[in-house]
Amino acid sequence: MEARSSGRVVAAGSVAAFLLVAAFGNQWLWEDLLKKSAVDEDSSWHILSWLNTPHWVVDKSGTFAYLEGTAVAGYLAGVLVLLATVALVLASASRRGGFNPFISGWYAMMLGGALCSVTSYMFSGAGAVTAGVDPRGEQRTLAGTLEALTTGAGYGLLAGWFVAIVCAFVAAGGGVRNLFQAPAPEPMPSVTYGPGPVPGPGPGWSSGGPGYGVPQQGMPPAPPPFTQLPPGSPPADPPYGGTPPGA
Repeated sequence: MEARSSGRVVAAGSVAAFLLVAAFGNQWLWEDLLKKSAVDEDSSWHILSWLNTPHWVVDKSGTFAYLEGTAVAGYLAGVLVLLATVALVLASASRRGGFNPFISGWYAMMLGGALCSVTSYMFSGAGAVTAGVDPRGEQRTLAGTLEALTTGAGYGLLAGWFVAIVCAFVAAGGGVRNLFQAPAPEPMPSVTYGPGPVPGPGPGWSSGGPGYGVPQQGMPPAPPPFTQLPPGSPPADPPYGGTPPGA
């Protein structure tokens, strides 16, 4: 992929990830989710709760008055790790042959989501991952770390399709039709022969120039182009489809 197109894909994927976090990870949506005590198993609340996984808080008032500074810093650090991971994965993948922007964008969100949740958990405890849990006094454990890892990766699996489509759209030149077209084959490189000897007719023959047709040293001599018949010999058979001499 060209450097200019690669830069556009990286920028578009990073902006798409930022918009997802800004739209669904804000503290106001999180606060609204926390206020719902009775939730049906088929409610859209579950989808919004997953999309709210990399949440962030900028106003410690009301519901979030109990949060400590480390918790707020953990949320913001996780978001920054997510955005940096998406940009780095897309930039690295675009430099390799066979770059697939759709798969790379989706994978970048899964990896970024996992690292985001783990980072927030290390800062803030269980409250960084599970909505409604007060992180004060929570101990960091291996089980909690693995839970944060799977929660973040699940977020990337659920939301990564949006970043994947944006990356594929930009890589295709911004055209919807180009998304479903196979890439044009690369042109064959033209070969230009520089000045030099012309190849001979076969093994053992010298190159062009004076003495063309002379066998090389160590090779058997080539047969003569025709055989001289002795006087009085019958004429040779005419070539196929030809006319005998004197006919």
